[in-house]
Amino acid sequence: MSWKRMSAETEEWNYRDESARMRTALATIRTLEAIRRSKLAELRTGISVVAISLSIFTVLITTSSLWNPATLLYLYIVVVISLIFLMIVGIYLFYHGLRGMQAIDKRREKLSKNIESLNDMFEEIMINFHIYITPLLH
Repeated sequence: MSWKRMSAETEEWNYRDESARMRTALATIRTLEAIRRSKLAELRTGISVVAISLSIFTVLITTSSLWNPATLLYLYIVVVISLIFLMIVGIYLFYHGLRGMQAIDKRREKLSKNIESLNDMFEEIMINFHIYITPLLH
């Protein structure tokens, strides 16, 4: 087996290996994008929960002149505690979604850099592959 032929086979294996790495990196990016969409949904849910609890609290304050708080104090306390709990849950969901999106953006940036370096290596392998194979075909 000639040196050129061995070199071409080695380049072909490198090409397959780099191609597999490229597919894996792209699949990982698709997965990260799916997780990012989930985190965005979590963010929207947190905002919605906070908005609903604030609107219910606003209705309570607005209608407080229509009922006597002293007679319904126990009910008022339960509702306010429930609203505070809802606000805490909403803020947690918002914060958790935001932090998750930031982490995913960092991972995606790292992967994008890896893909760029893989792409450069892939192009170099293809150039070398053509240099070694073209003379063998003629």
